[in-house]
Amino acid sequence: MIGGKNKIENLERPTYEIPNEVKQALAISRANYADPSMPGQDVMYDRNSLAASNAARAAIEGGGGISSLAGIAAAESQGAQNIGIAGANFQNQQELQYQGQLQNMANYQDQAWQINEFAPYTESYNEGREQIGAGQQNLFGALGSIAKVGLGAMMMPDAPTVQEMGAQAAGDVGKTMMINGMVQKMGGDFGAAAAQSTQGNNVFDGMSGQYAPFMQSLYRGYQATKKM
Repeated sequence: MIGGKNKIENLERPTYEIPNEVKQALAISRANYADPSMPGQDVMYDRNSLAASNAARAAIEGGGGISSLAGIAAAESQGAQNIGIAGANFQNQQELQYQGQLQNMANYQDQAWQINEFAPYTESYNEGREQIGAGQQNLFGALGSIAKVGLGAMMMPDAPTVQEMGAQAAGDVGKTMMINGMVQKMGGDFGAAAAQSTQGNNVFDGMSGQYAPFMQSLYRGYQATKKM
């Protein structure tokens, strides 16, 4: 979680630079559009004027009247008009080309930014968010496990502890050892009484018959205690 948070906080937004080739193409197109005349337009005007002047001189030298000069002037005006129309059309073409270069630069610029800048930024951002999400999931999972353990302990308040179970087992062992001692002592007493009596066999048989039920009950208790 900490690593992912630091990565996002220290992440700087990407910046991009326009390629020089695109800048140069745009600069050339802008310069062409800024020039209101087409290439050679001034020369065309000069030639048109020169042609009209030569025609007027020839008309005068040939004895032509004013009507011929008026026709030459009209022709010169028409030629200049045609040159102006051609220049305007050329200017329109330059404007369209300039718009195309602007669009081309925008597309190229966006593509370069997407590939070189925005994609790495998005990957780093998503990686940081995934690290935060994974950390939160692990943290919540651990808290959930702890809560389950605590809930289980609350639902079993009377469950014996390890110390209590050990003490109970030790007490059972003590009980078993006491019963074994009692059985051994009673058996020894019976044997001694039988050896000292002149009628040992009869006495021992009589005592055995008298205490047999008690011994059997005591033995069953001893076996039951061993199973505890």
